[in-house]
Amino acid sequence: MSEYDQDGRLLRIETTLGANKVLLIDLEGTEAISRPFLFRITMETQEPEAKVREMLGEAVTLWIGASDDSDARPIHGHFRRISRQHTKTNDNHVWQAEVVPALWFLSRKADCRIFQNMTAVQVLEKMFKAHGVQFTDKRTNATYPTMKYCVQYRETAFDFVSRLMEEFGIFYWHEFEAKKHTLVFSDVNIKAKMMKPDTVTYGGVASGEKLDWLTRDIDFRSGAFAMRDFNFKTPGTMMAAREPTSLAVPRMSDHEVFDYPGRYQTPSRGSAVARLRIEAEEAHFSTLSGGGDTKSFAAGCRVNIDDSVVNENKLHLITEVRHSARDTSFWVKSGGHDSHYKNEFAAIEATVPYRPLRLTPRPMVMGPQTATVTGPPGSEIHTDEFGRVKVRFHWDRNPDGHSDTNPSCWVRVSQGWAGKNWGMMHIPRVGHEVVVDFLEGDPDRPLVVGRVYNNENMPPWTLPANKTQSGIMSRSTLGGGAANANIFRFEDKKGSEQILLHAEKNLDTEVENDETHWVGHDRTTTIDHDDKLLVKNNLTTEVNANKKTTVGGNFEETITGNEKRTVSGKVDETVTGNYTMTVNGRLNMLVAQGVGITTPLDVTVTSSTGVTVIAPTKTTVAPSWFKSGAASGDAYGFKMGIAGMKMDIVGFALGMIVLKMDFAGIKFDTFGIAIKTGGLELKNATLKAKTYAFTMAAGFHIKT
Repeated sequence: MSEYDQDGRLLRIETTLGANKVLLIDLEGTEAISRPFLFRITMETQEPEAKVREMLGEAVTLWIGASDDSDARPIHGHFRRISRQHTKTNDNHVWQAEVVPALWFLSRKADCRIFQNMTAVQVLEKMFKAHGVQFTDKRTNATYPTMKYCVQYRETAFDFVSRLMEEFGIFYWHEFEAKKHTLVFSDVNIKAKMMKPDTVTYGGVASGEKLDWLTRDIDFRSGAFAMRDFNFKTPGTMMAAREPTSLAVPRMSDHEVFDYPGRYQTPSRGSAVARLRIEAEEAHFSTLSGGGDTKSFAAGCRVNIDDSVVNENKLHLITEVRHSARDTSFWVKSGGHDSHYKNEFAAIEATVPYRPLRLTPRPMVMGPQTATVTGPPGSEIHTDEFGRVKVRFHWDRNPDGHSDTNPSCWVRVSQGWAGKNWGMMHIPRVGHEVVVDFLEGDPDRPLVVGRVYNNENMPPWTLPANKTQSGIMSRSTLGGGAANANIFRFEDKKGSEQILLHAEKNLDTEVENDETHWVGHDRTTTIDHDDKLLVKNNLTTEVNANKKTTVGGNFEETITGNEKRTVSGKVDETVTGNYTMTVNGRLNMLVAQGVGITTPLDVTVTSSTGVTVIAPTKTTVAPSWFKSGAASGDAYGFKMGIAGMKMDIVGFALGMIVLKMDFAGIKFDTFGIAIKTGGLELKNATLKAKTYAFTMAAGFHIKT
């Protein structure tokens, strides 16, 4: 097929079809700061349709200026659209196409992706590299804060990087070469290159590049920006920020824009964000617009504009250029065909910081969603000092290979109560499915608001069989199984109501004042080991019926004070072994109806001093043997001030003893009475002795 001769043409084109296979007829396009450029072209070619369509997405270079023109300007990009027109010119097929930068193709990719602990610039560089923007040039001056958590959520990669740059006051433009275009992003005007030539003139007769027209527009903008936010780590800090405009424009300062949340975590950062917002307003307040045929006008260049009409020469930053060119010459270099180029531009004074307006909407999560709690390998609970957890969302394809330790930021967990060192605490555990909502619908601000069961994590009680049961069942950790749990369960089935409290190990109850228990029927308490009760004051036990205590071993009771016991009925005690009572003081017994002691063996009463038996009528010792004695050398006596005394004894011996009886008479019925070395005095009495032997030694005296 024939080739085109593009030498000397104003418009030229280089495509993947080869040199001189396509002829560029006309061009209309716009390049602007913080917008992808777009050029619409008309081209002619004799190449078959299939080959032309293969150029979709391929690189192309458009030239404005002849090949021998040192000021010829290249515009490098990619075909995003190709359309065949159903007309022919000189047997050539006519096509229309659109040319865009590599950045534009990010609008054809959408994803959900998480970035952690990165600055905005780092995220941008990572995104550009991942999505085929091969040539970038970072020209930033500012220091950017580290974003702990930043999410691209159901949005195109282009929207994501656009809103990120808009938020942080970063703007971009493209610089062209014959075989590539470079995406330049910056935050200061001074990093923009000076245009060549560096000065253009409007009006006057000066030589050099001239402008055909020039106008200046001013636009009423907001005069202040105010914001607030909240940081849960410093809840007492007023996170308010406000920045007024530096423009001295009457009435504009009265028009404040307030926004919440401001998306910052410190007051100083809030002031910086507010400053960026008001600088965006100021950057679009005053715009210089003009037009001419200077081909070197390009967005992102600085140029001196000499307005001789008002005698003003200032350095400006070109923010937008609209190009228009047409060249109908083809096949031969002969003239007679239309060939022209014009442009229109917009610029701001270079001393005014350029900031992009926030035009790209942030994505919103339209309601809660669920996620899975994660943690380091082998862990069952993974949390921090705030009780936060980390989760992996179901949409997270994890292209960056985040481990389960760090799939998300720390996410706060809503609790039933959250006071100052008081409230409720239930930390979702690794593997649990939780319900996550998002503050203001912002995917960067997740909040766990609930938990749900699934087929792997089933409810603690079988349903629907136990649908009347509710409560809490925990799980021991680490390594606890189904049998290791603390339980607080309610059974609400009519007639079978129950509250079950189960402590897997210890149960501690603390009551700072009174505790009352009421049991309407029986109570059974089983203690498999020891039971200890400490009452620091009084203990009162009241049993309206019977009380039975069975002790399988020993029973020991210690009372440091007094003991008082009242029994309205009888007391029966059975001791199968010995019974020992030790009284360190005096033992007094008051028995209203007598005391009886019965034993088949001896009864021994031992006293270190004496034993006294006092009876108002009589004292009887039975049956047949009574012995009273003293240790050798001791003396003892009987004194009886009663009407009579009868002793039926086997023997009666008195040694060194005086027996004095002041009563009516004494009768001894015995086998023998011996009185030795002592005396027996009977006064006003009768002595009658009936015995087998009666012996009296010296000292026996009867006195009447």
